Amino acid sequence: MGRRRGGRFGARALESMDLSNPTFISYYKNQLQLSGEEFEQFISAMKTTLPVTFRITGFRQQNKDLLSLLQENYLHSLFEKALNDSGDEISVVPLKWYPGETAYQINSTRLAIRKSPELKELQKFLVTESEAGNLSRQEVVSMLPPLVLGVKEHHAVLDLCAAPGSKSAQLVELLHADAESKFHHGDHYAEPSGVVVANDLDRQRCFMMIHQVKRLQSPCVILTEEDASVYPRLFVDCPENPNEMRQLYFDRILADVPCSGDGTLRKNPDLWSRWAPKLGRGQHDLQKRILRRGLELLRVPASPDETDLPRLVYSTCSLNPVEDEAVVAAILNACKGTVRLIEPDLMCLPASEAAENGGFVARPGLKSWKVLLGTDKWYEKLDEVPDRERGSLQPSLFPPENVDELNLELCRRVLPHDQNTGGFFIAVFEKVADLPWMNNTETPRSEIAKSGENEIKPPNAKKARILANQQREEAFVFVQPESDKDWPIIRSYYGIDDESDGKSKCLFHLNPAQILYRVSKVGEPVRRRNLYYTNNLVKRVIQANSDNGVVHIVSGGVKLFAVSSDKQFEGYRLLHDGINLATAFLPQIPKELKQHPPQLCHRRISLSLSEREDLLLLLKEEMPLAKKFSKAVQDQWDKLSIGPVIIDYDPESPADPNLSEEIKSANLRPRCRIAFSGWRGARSLRHYIDRHERVHIMRLCGLDASLPLITGRSEPIRDVEEKIGQGEDNQTL
Repeated sequence: MGRRRGGRFGARALESMDLSNPTFISYYKNQLQLSGEEFEQFISAMKTTLPVTFRITGFRQQNKDLLSLLQENYLHSLFEKALNDSGDEISVVPLKWYPGETAYQINSTRLAIRKSPELKELQKFLVTESEAGNLSRQEVVSMLPPLVLGVKEHHAVLDLCAAPGSKSAQLVELLHADAESKFHHGDHYAEPSGVVVANDLDRQRCFMMIHQVKRLQSPCVILTEEDASVYPRLFVDCPENPNEMRQLYFDRILADVPCSGDGTLRKNPDLWSRWAPKLGRGQHDLQKRILRRGLELLRVPASPDETDLPRLVYSTCSLNPVEDEAVVAAILNACKGTVRLIEPDLMCLPASEAAENGGFVARPGLKSWKVLLGTDKWYEKLDEVPDRERGSLQPSLFPPENVDELNLELCRRVLPHDQNTGGFFIAVFEKVADLPWMNNTETPRSEIAKSGENEIKPPNAKKARILANQQREEAFVFVQPESDKDWPIIRSYYGIDDESDGKSKCLFHLNPAQILYRVSKVGEPVRRRNLYYTNNLVKRVIQANSDNGVVHIVSGGVKLFAVSSDKQFEGYRLLHDGINLATAFLPQIPKELKQHPPQLCHRRISLSLSEREDLLLLLKEEMPLAKKFSKAVQDQWDKLSIGPVIIDYDPESPADPNLSEEIKSANLRPRCRIAFSGWRGARSLRHYIDRHERVHIMRLCGLDASLPLITGRSEPIRDVEEKIGQGEDNQTL
């Protein structure tokens, strides 16, 4: 995790910059152990701009349909294209090593993109879909750490240095994808029992992460604002005794640590002039402390033979061995055999069979390196350094005497010239026993508080800051279903089934005790603005830790309801933020019912292939009158009172038997289930989604993307698409 900047330098800007640094060239000529010819290839690659890469996000059928649309409408003419009319080389290639081949790389310059009509249309697609959160413009190497973690739906996962959040979003996707893999169709909701805790020290970057994870609609996420090197203990209640708290240990931890970032020179060319060996040495101690703390927070396996050993991934966007192998070696020696390195399955060595079949190529870790002081003083051991120059040099900067025993070759180095990427380093640790300096007996929080043993305590100033922030912010409060004043009204209005109801018409039971809201510390407001939903583990973590003054929880859960004060409706409306969850817990009402059963409430308008034109009407017009819709939709509309609804289109639901065979066999878009929040008005029916989501759904439906959007003013989609922004990893297209 280097400096979070870049993407501001096009080809013309690079031509005017001095992309040279004799110390850098000398340093890596000595460290990387490459032949003269290959080292020239390495330096040459470092001086070129980084290609744009992106991946389709999510895990449901809708994302697969978006991938199909991307391939058919935008990429088909580019897969085999070698030259455009101006002679520029352009191509878009799938990253075969990425699961499902849902990631792509554009091999072209920005200038060529502007000249190529095909690439310009692709550019517009990427910008708007990125804004809607359905696509992540993310650097290739940034995609690797979450994939090699091996996340399962029941895992407790910690991302220690998470901002800006692209890797955290991947972790959440993997958590949900594993939960929903039990269904043959990707549109059914399955709630993971695990959690992803995404952390960053910087407050503003935490808010960036909220935006990143919001689009995934996950109830399994907690965001914290802490120093990763002294990350505090999190607690949960014991299943056997809810009044007793135990420490929460993690199954998977990602430590994408702060670093000098010299692997990012291709997107941060201004670093050429500032790079010096001391940049890496300055990060070394912090990196060790973060890695050490991460290993402490991993759970202890029942035995070394356990099939799912706890795992930590350590990564940097630096090629400097003092930030990479030196850190790994120091921690391995400190752990005395309680952790071990394993080979990342996804990454293969050059000239291997996997590499020839499209695998991701990476180099083995180094077993020897040197420390450079100044511009020409090289040392292999601390003893070689003159006393007057040792200063604050740490022994761990140098290769240890037992370096051959540590299996550092299992680490992986990504060199830019191998696959046209940035530089990167990854090491995967498995924990096989408790760390030698840790107490190997689980201690209740009450006893920890008394003894203070093994507790990493934040400095007094930091604790004061946390407490001050918590006093200013809103507290987390969970709904008490039996006594809550609003929940019975919400449950009745939406027809939400009780968990104890054995005759549910829902795919998923919403547990109201897992709904939370935020209230001011100085007094509860008259009406709670938003209601959030969490899974059970997130609830337990928030309840045990939100008010203890040790950990600062910024956010948790998925926003589900928001208060609405309309002239004709006052209550809580369903938000599109949690639409995937809502489609699972709201009951389905058979369309053939002529009268709305008084004992069964609902707020869903169901559309099948027969009502496809109704779906298109909702998207094309701002507020279509009810009389414009088909009789099937009008009948559902008549049964509803004024207020919020879910509009749920499922092409696989039973259609009108009188529907023509021609339409049934036409394979019309959309080919996937689409649900969004809406509003049943006095005379109308309309959607309740933002402009970016509307663009996305219109594309899936095959509609013209030049139609106006609802933004409070008419703004053509084509104008929105011209607003070129930066991707999640600061890539500019």
